[in-house]
Amino acid sequence: MEEGADISEEVQNNRAGSRKSLYIVLVAFFAILIVLGIFLYFKSPTLPSEGLNCKTILSNGEPDGKIDIVFFFNGVSEKEADDYISYIDEVEPFKANKDKFNFYSVNYNPSCNIQNGILICYSRELMQASSVCPNDYVIVLTRQSASIRSSAYTNLMSLNVASQKSVLIHEFGHVFANLADEYVPSTIPRGSKNCVSSCDSFKSGNQGCFKGCSKDSYYRPVETGVMRTLSTSNYGAFDEKIVQENLAKYV
Repeated sequence: MEEGADISEEVQNNRAGSRKSLYIVLVAFFAILIVLGIFLYFKSPTLPSEGLNCKTILSNGEPDGKIDIVFFFNGVSEKEADDYISYIDEVEPFKANKDKFNFYSVNYNPSCNIQNGILICYSRELMQASSVCPNDYVIVLTRQSASIRSSAYTNLMSLNVASQKSVLIHEFGHVFANLADEYVPSTIPRGSKNCVSSCDSFKSGNQGCFKGCSKDSYYRPVETGVMRTLSTSNYGAFDEKIVQENLAKYV
């Protein structure tokens, strides 16, 4: 009986210890949640105290069904947007579809950084500011040295105005049609169709098949297209068809 009593007491002590440990874990968990909440609150994006306004640069109809592009300016004049709009309106396949675009701007000056020679203007604050306009895609224009490369991330294009205007349709090819870079080296986005492991992947009627497309061992559909070099404004037949298929989704 005494031995049984000792065992029962030990079990009770173990249970009490387990409950105490669980209590400590729960208190620590909720304390972490509170601290994290406070941190996120103070780190959440804050917009300028003055009101943000959406300015219509060019409208071709109601935002629904159109490709809505919002411009931001970092150290450059808002007039820079006019040059890019004029450019895209004269380059195929956009020229034949220019009535599918609306262009806006917001009076917010975003911050841009240079990382490994690449221009990056993405921030939570910028994306929040873009929400004052109808927006499918966002463009930040800024002037850097000519050696700084532009970039695309999600639906944002960070453009160095010191580059050739064709940088616009190169980066737009990334965000709008999921086109991969046709130079080497680069990273092939998931689902991209213009960099392939075999020429058999290209349909008949294409301009050709050329080795070197993001990876040395992959192939591109055009020898010299805008996804390879900014010295041209031509996507090539295969890439242009992909862009055109996406444009067809809009009215």
